[in-house]
Amino acid sequence: MPMIGPGTPWNGAATVADALRVAAGRGFPAGLFSTDGLARLEAAAGQLPGPLTSTFGFEVALDQAAGGADLAVAVTALHGGREMLAGLSGPGSPLPRSDEPAWAAVGALCRAWALPGSTLEAELHNVALEFDLPDGQGGLPPPNVFVGARTGILPPRPAHPGQLELPVVGSEAWLLDTALPLLGRELSPGRRDALVRCFEALPAGSRAFQVGVMLARPVEALRVCVLGLDYEKVAPFLQRIGWPGDLEELHVRLGALAANAESVILDVDVADAVLPSLGLECFAAEDGDQDLVQRWSRFLDPLVRAGLCRPERSRALLEWPLMIRESEAPSWPRHLREASEFVGEAVEGTLVRALNHVKLGWRPGMLQAKGYLRVQHSWRPVRRPAAAEAAD
Repeated sequence: MPMIGPGTPWNGAATVADALRVAAGRGFPAGLFSTDGLARLEAAAGQLPGPLTSTFGFEVALDQAAGGADLAVAVTALHGGREMLAGLSGPGSPLPRSDEPAWAAVGALCRAWALPGSTLEAELHNVALEFDLPDGQGGLPPPNVFVGARTGILPPRPAHPGQLELPVVGSEAWLLDTALPLLGRELSPGRRDALVRCFEALPAGSRAFQVGVMLARPVEALRVCVLGLDYEKVAPFLQRIGWPGDLEELHVRLGALAANAESVILDVDVADAVLPSLGLECFAAEDGDQDLVQRWSRFLDPLVRAGLCRPERSRALLEWPLMIRESEAPSWPRHLREASEFVGEAVEGTLVRALNHVKLGWRPGMLQAKGYLRVQHSWRPVRRPAAAEAAD
């Protein structure tokens, strides 16, 4: 069992590290984690209680040899994770250092989110905690926080000639006036204007569905994540929001690579102005007709040829997808086994590994690719023995 601080397991209860070990199956793909890197992941995951999340994942740089990874967990209101972070679920808070500013801010946000009838209860769907785990990092660092909206911040409605103008509360008010201040990000007029400019520039069919606050990094910039943009709409959107980078250079470096993605999410960094750094999250549709490995290969192969992804990293990503069934894992985490007993005998728990997306991160003159790997708990029908099916 990974230890906390000087050697105290988290409250003696199941942790995310228990699910991480089960998710290994017969072993993680070669070329993904080093021994030291996996130990850092287990040490951090061992300080997070298992019931906090049903979905966690890792971020790995694709141009580097096997090493460590950053850890992320998604928290919703469905299974009590929100209440755990808010400190409302009884003794045994999951916050290792709840007096530390970042963790105190997370607790304040989740308490407001858990308040019945509140703006955040209506608008906020999930909170993702991301932990930077560089070489030499021990235990669990403060988190970076991404707030995910139920519907997202939508494009403004087109004006109709002759329409009576009425005062309207913008769909971003919950974020600007409540969520960000609770996370310690009181907005200067310049930053507020820059964010609103991003929201007002959203084209039809898109939405800002997530905003990140880098509480663990010495930066004040916020990250706005935009869903529903075709790649062809990225450049016009960046132009409208005053992105200071070179659009032609961006297209030359990213255009051919992004064209192999089946959908994209744009990440824009915003301070008192829009910053030149950005990210393009590239996805393959998991419900497509063609084999998913083939579709991801079509995206990853050009990255390998461009020197953005080591060949062994590409192979590891393609070998990552796997389903582990509760019936096949004697060490199934206790809290997940108890949940299975509650839902009944017709279904069993599974941990499903998937390649979530690959992000192309751009700073002027520098392009880097990172892979994002997901582990998600879900329910599946119990597999019946062949003899029993024949008897039916």
